[in-house]
Amino acid sequence: MKYGGIERVVRDLDEAYLKEGHESFVVAPTNSEIKGILIPTNASGSWVGDGRGIYSESQKEKALKYHAEIALKSIEKIKPDIIHDHLPIIMQQDYLKNTPKVITLTTLHGALQSENGMSSIPNPTPQTICPFNHFNSISESQRHFFSNVLPVEFNVYNAINVADYPFESEKRDYLLSIGKIGINKGQDIAIRCARNLGKKLIIAGPVHGFRGPIKDFWENCVKPNIDEFELDMSPSEIDDFTKYFSEKDFGSKGRIAYVGEIDDSQKKELFKRASGFLMPIRWHEPFGLVMIESMATGTPVIAYKMGAVPEIVVHNRTGYVIKSNHEQEFQKAIGKLNKISPEDCRRHVEYNFDTLFQARKYIDIFNYLINNN
Repeated sequence: MKYGGIERVVRDLDEAYLKEGHESFVVAPTNSEIKGILIPTNASGSWVGDGRGIYSESQKEKALKYHAEIALKSIEKIKPDIIHDHLPIIMQQDYLKNTPKVITLTTLHGALQSENGMSSIPNPTPQTICPFNHFNSISESQRHFFSNVLPVEFNVYNAINVADYPFESEKRDYLLSIGKIGINKGQDIAIRCARNLGKKLIIAGPVHGFRGPIKDFWENCVKPNIDEFELDMSPSEIDDFTKYFSEKDFGSKGRIAYVGEIDDSQKKELFKRASGFLMPIRWHEPFGLVMIESMATGTPVIAYKMGAVPEIVVHNRTGYVIKSNHEQEFQKAIGKLNKISPEDCRRHVEYNFDTLFQARKYIDIFNYLINNN
């Protein structure tokens, strides 16, 4: 799995629910790898495509409609105690026409105005806000924005299986930026700061160039500033590359490398040896799994104070939270990364953002809703 943060959350929760002694049915594409019982729908996720390219908007609608049809038939057959909705299915027409009388907790993964409309609820209807439907945010920042249109009753942070992330206290001399290439992620700021300080920076993430603004940002602000392209490396090759990259003297201008879109194993190799993770975002990101992934490996985070950042990163302890658009302060924080303890970063994620802790909070909510409906 490469791109797909929500998919990771669902996969890990499925496993955690089983560990806690519950049954778990997951309605998902046929190529999904889960521990519970898979109810297969489309051949692959709507953001992946059909094997010949990215789905068009009409193909996405068709895929989502089919997914909703299978989900509703499964609900009618299985009669689950509760539905944990991540799509959200409650916005699909088939659901609105025939709403099942089953308690449904919808976890809101996107921003209020999502770029693809799949992970937010910009225009709730009376059917959406019915006695069976309840809403959960993944940060207090996100809850604040959604509270104008929805009664968001609960907040459970996203999480990771911390034990799956290798901890490393001995860092190498390179900075890291991981995320979809786009102006909201601020790769151009990360590049400028690294250049100004003569630092080495590795950038990873997909370029969804089929969207005009993203393509323009890549072509004009990122690609011309990259010194080398190292793509399709295995985890062991990444380790060799970061060793070479960190030890070689590239001069006063530093060095910018782009390694393309990466999967979980590649990501962990990059995180664990980085001296710091840069996240100069320009939008109110609802959560940001990459921050807890970075800290789990002992790598501190420098991020702009937007969205959920101040809820996730402890300023001066697990990284630095910088006021939005204060690029000079962001740059200065890079020089203080050695003051952050890798052990503190790891402990912070273990105590606050582990999947088992997340799953237990959800189970408490499920029991509350079942007993009070």
